[in-house]
Parts: sequence; structure tokens; C-alpha cells
Amino acid sequence: MTKKRAATERQLENAKQALAAREATLKETGVETKRDTIWRGLNATVRDIDQRLKAIGTIEEREKAMAERRMAPANDSASEE
Repeated sequence: MTKKRAATERQLENAKQALAAREATLKETGVETKRDTIWRGLNATVRDIDQRLKAIGTIEEREKAMAERRMAPANDSASEE
């Protein structure tokens, strides 16, 4: 796991906690969540961070495949000798 992934996962967890806290506050006051601008902002932040995590996963997969391709010629030449 890269530092960037770990930091992003931590950000996502914090954002989800903030969203849950706001939802609890709104539930106590009886306000609909989708009408609250603060809730909408927090929800957008959660979605944004989630998309960043998905992009990090895609990049990690691509880098792993590239590393495997780089090692393949070395493995082929070693087996031929």
C-alpha cells in the first residue's frame, strides 16, 4: 500500500465520520438531508475522495502490469540459457 493510498483512505474515513455526524444532527432536528447545504458538501467530498481511491487503484494495477512486463523478457532470457 502506498503512502498516497493510506492518506486517501484516512481522508475518506474522516469525511465519512463528518457526514455521519451531520446526518445525526439533521435527524435530531428533523431536516431532510438533501436540502441541507452542509450535508451536500460533505457528501460531495466523500464521493470525490472515493473516486480518487478508485483512480489510485487503477494506477496501481497499471504499474503492477508494467512491472510484470518488464520482468518477462528477463525471465524468458534466463530460461533459454
